[in-house]
Amino acid sequence: MVYLQAVTSDLIYKYLETGLASYQQHYLHLWKNQDPNPYVTQNFTSEIVTQELTDPNIENFLVKVDDATIGIVKLIRNKALDDYDANSSLLIQKIYLLHEHSGKGYGHQLIGLLETHAKKLKKKVIWLGAMKKGNALRFYLKNGFTIHGESKLELPNAIDEERPMWILTKML
Repeated sequence: MVYLQAVTSDLIYKYLETGLASYQQHYLHLWKNQDPNPYVTQNFTSEIVTQELTDPNIENFLVKVDDATIGIVKLIRNKALDDYDANSSLLIQKIYLLHEHSGKGYGHQLIGLLETHAKKLKKKVIWLGAMKKGNALRFYLKNGFTIHGESKLELPNAIDEERPMWILTKML
């Protein structure tokens, strides 16, 4: 059974370790010379995560099965999207599972947990960005998300043909 554990200051290292490992397993192909440093330096440092822990609009979680950490999630509690105001919208900014735990149904359970969490927060829509290429898009569509619009990975050193993204939404 999948569950979420809120990241606290004593779990930052585990969050960083798991997030970096899962990101490198799934997304190195996006970067010139397979160097994700532009993304890592803006997302996976202890200073950044420590600062995020003080922001009431950000929630960081370890994704757990039994005692094992299998991934991470980062949520932005109030993030507007087009016609959806911030109070009714929850952004799933990161949802990364370690490769060895993919394909076991954990992702589907995780989406259910995030939907339940969003409903408790009285959200009407959850949304995220997904690369146009790759397995993630199929996974999200299979789990009830729909294509809302287009976006693009804007970080320096990303490979141009890998930049296109979809914005996906799921009504609650």
